[in-house]
Amino acid sequence: MNIVNLFYPGEKIAGLAISDSSLRLLLFHKTDSTISLIVQAGVRLAPSILENGEVKDKEGLISALKKIKEKAGGYLDKTPYAIVSLPQEGIYSKVFQFPNLNPEQIKDAMNLNISTVLPVAPSDTYLDWQEQGEFQIDSVISREVLLEAVRKERADAYIDALNKAGFMALAFESPSQSLARLVENFEDEAGLIAYLNEEGINLVITQKNFVRFNRFVAWSAHLAKEKEAELTRERILDVLAKEINLTVNFFQSEHKETVLKKFTLLAPEAVKAGILDQLQTKTGLEHQPFKLKIHRAKNFPLFDDSWLIAVGTALRGLIPRVEDAINSLMPVGTEAAYAKRKFVSYFTLWSDIIAALSIAIMILFVGSHFFLNSILTGVDRQLETRGIISGPVTLGDLEQKAAEINEKLKIMVPAAENANFVSPVIEKILALAPPGINLTQLGLSSLDQPISITGIASSRDAALLFKNKLENSPDFSDVNLPLGSLVQTQNILFTISFKWKAR
Repeated sequence: MNIVNLFYPGEKIAGLAISDSSLRLLLFHKTDSTISLIVQAGVRLAPSILENGEVKDKEGLISALKKIKEKAGGYLDKTPYAIVSLPQEGIYSKVFQFPNLNPEQIKDAMNLNISTVLPVAPSDTYLDWQEQGEFQIDSVISREVLLEAVRKERADAYIDALNKAGFMALAFESPSQSLARLVENFEDEAGLIAYLNEEGINLVITQKNFVRFNRFVAWSAHLAKEKEAELTRERILDVLAKEINLTVNFFQSEHKETVLKKFTLLAPEAVKAGILDQLQTKTGLEHQPFKLKIHRAKNFPLFDDSWLIAVGTALRGLIPRVEDAINSLMPVGTEAAYAKRKFVSYFTLWSDIIAALSIAIMILFVGSHFFLNSILTGVDRQLETRGIISGPVTLGDLEQKAAEINEKLKIMVPAAENANFVSPVIEKILALAPPGINLTQLGLSSLDQPISITGIASSRDAALLFKNKLENSPDFSDVNLPLGSLVQTQNILFTISFKWKAR
């Protein structure tokens, strides 16, 4: 057992995926080798609450967040921490490559690039960047860095709604990060994830669980462009094939030595079944079924594709906070935000402990005060009573007391003398008892009177043998075993009496 855990509040960090149409919350519990599901809750959002990833009805969002927190069944009441995936719309991202630079040089290079690549002023955004490992680009080993940013105004609306609903967001991340964290398919080579939901298509090129490129295409953009009222399956196929080809071609133009060969499609089963074969033909890519990169406990549910972003955010919640260096699009970094709230929880816990101890000590002192007072009062009363009863003592009174003591001593002295012989008598009786004799009671008032023993003999022979041994012993006389005790043949309850003659 980790003793520190006894003094720090327990933590449960949920994953919350927000889209224009829904909220999805998951909470996992991790043991040494498996992950089990504790909470799964979802809430549909009215169309007027979010639009293109932007909060339009904050009160409606707060109400929905409170509802999903209630569905968690109390698991998030004391520690309502959450990793939150925001809608992809409005999140800017770009991957940079830096050859042979140390961390300090990468930091300087990023600070220089940030001011030139963002579509808005850096001061108007919450941004973060993370190193993603080394990849071979144009025959050169380069280190990739992912930059992500979101406008402050957009993020602040979510922060305010979450706080008012009782959540404590530890990090905001993009759905692309949530998805890349899950996939086991593309470890050794880059691959593409095409994620379809009600809002649009999220296209993520990933390798080693890093986001190497991503773009989001809203369905609304195609509907407006083509003046269509709704998307048919054929139209979904055409749009998806076109966007996949554009994404792959752009990525390979910047990474000439990387050839994308495989993709995985995450979409409703009805949509996937109707377009998958044709999509492989139109893109020239091989489809691989999605493999979830977690070790799941027994009875772990198979999540529908629509839940996978929430799964990714919930898995980030299992990462120790001090090790979480993943991008967070919030005013305070992930580690700092958690450390601040952890300190508040820790301070609150110890404040409660100290307050409880203070009350207990106060009660103890008050109780001790009354207890001692009651004892002193009782002593005073006893002294007063003795003072009332006690009167003048005469010589006759003392002589009478002395006579009473002498009489008691006359009784006690012989008893004490007899007591010195009881132990040897018992030892001799036990030594004479043959096998099959169990003694249960000894009657001995004084050594001048007969001794009686009650017991159980396994047979008549055992009882008679015990009687003969007592008769032949030089220490006993007048042995008497009533014949009525020998009526039974087995398990005989007997009483035998004799006198002690050894002095």
